[in-house]
Order: sequence, then structure tokens, then C-alpha cells
Amino acid sequence: AADAMAGKTIDQQRELFKKLSDAVIALAEASPPSGKVSAALYVHHCPMAPGSWLQRNEESANPYYATEMKQCAFVKRTIAAE
Repeated sequence: AADAMAGKTIDQQRELFKKLSDAVIALAEASPPSGKVSAALYVHHCPMAPGSWLQRNEESANPYYATEMKQCAFVKRTIAAE
């Protein structure tokens, strides 16, 4: 996935990351993590991108606008560990 982003504009990279992130979220929902990975995974959402991503904590670290709007997001849902 990182190779596909090489040489792309930031807007193109964001679109490619959205597809990857959506797939990772779907995988985590289909097969929740064990408690050894994390007590829960948090699906954060940035309305500006718009796009979502997973984090192991509730404090947003926006990968779409990391330097410009790092905190621009909210927790959309939680995936509890099994």
C-alpha cells in the first residue's frame, strides 16, 4: 500500500489511504483484536477528509491532516477486544 502512494499528490495519497483504512477497519470488525493487542480499537473519523482510521486510544492523531489539523476527528465507534 505504501508503494502505491509513492510519487502521488497528497490528495491521491489520502484517497489511497481511505481505501486501505476502510479495509483494515472491516477486518478488525470481522475479527476483533485480542486483549493482548488492545482492550479496544477506536474508529476515528475526520469529516474534512472525509475518512476514518483505527487507533488504540481515544485521542485523535489525524493521518489525513496530521500537521494542519491533528485533532480534527471524533471517535465514530469502538471495536472491543475479544
